[in-house]
Amino acid sequence: MIRTSLHLSKKAHQKLKEAAVKQQKEIEDIIIALARFVAVKRRNETVKMRAVKYQDSHDKEHWDCVRVRWEGDEYEFLIDLRKVHKVSVSKLINDAIMQYICDDGSYIEHIVDNYFHHGYFSSKINERNLIKCSFIWVFPRDLMFD
Repeated sequence: MIRTSLHLSKKAHQKLKEAAVKQQKEIEDIIIALARFVAVKRRNETVKMRAVKYQDSHDKEHWDCVRVRWEGDEYEFLIDLRKVHKVSVSKLINDAIMQYICDDGSYIEHIVDNYFHHGYFSSKINERNLIKCSFIWVFPRDLMFD
């Protein structure tokens, strides 16, 4: 298990707790489901090479530090999302909570409970001293079951 923390707005933290109660899941499971949903939802997004975007200042009045634990593969998935979307994991999760979870903990859009990150992989290729990285979020079903 990898232990880390996220900085979430107090409102996002409250929504996350409500969703965990309503869905009868751990907050880590809700976060991974949201991350997977966002990865699929934003698959056509083009991100120019830039520095990673972070949230605004984290004053204690408006932000909470949320301690979380993930398995190694889940943690790597979140770190890869950070690389692909050029946004901190905290910002990505905070924005997803605010966008896709209602105040009562229900989802605005249908987020399948078993949105695991299976079928996702990354590769690194060195071609003539040029390193290329590929991230594949959803493996096409027709290739999987051919």
